[in-house]
Amino acid sequence: MNKNKTLDSCINYTRLKAKTQYVIKTSAREHWQKYCETLNGFTKLATVWRMAKKMNGVCNDHKIKNLKVNGNIIETNEEKAEHFAKTFSDISSNKNYTPEFLAHKTEIESTYQTTFSNSVSTELNENLASLNQPFDLHELRRALRETKKNTQLLARTKYRTKCSKNYQNLA
Repeated sequence: MNKNKTLDSCINYTRLKAKTQYVIKTSAREHWQKYCETLNGFTKLATVWRMAKKMNGVCNDHKIKNLKVNGNIIETNEEKAEHFAKTFSDISSNKNYTPEFLAHKTEIESTYQTTFSNSVSTELNENLASLNQPFDLHELRRALRETKKNTQLLARTKYRTKCSKNYQNLA
């Protein structure tokens, strides 16, 4: 559909999407009914809630997988964080930049010295200092979740706009 955004391809996409959603909902309903048939008076409520969460796509598995670095397996979260920080630092370091870019970077940093300084004397630097405040994992997850929602909404809006433009062009 991305190659040719015609009205026919938009209609076909919508039709196929509807069929897919129908199949998924039907399968989920049948699976839930089969699961409910296995329940009895001795079934623990926690197992029912766990299955309901699984069917709704809620995942509680927060364990970070082990990493294998240079043949060594990193298991603890502290070691993983240290390795991530070192890798991120290596990737972000100046040694990866071309000499031309380093010259440009130095020029910009000297031109806008107040923006890049660590003093908190100006209002701009106070705003920049607030960006360096520590945050918790739940705040990161919330920000990522909101970003994902906004991205999906933007993609749907762009798709609908393209389809309506194609429809208006045909009319």
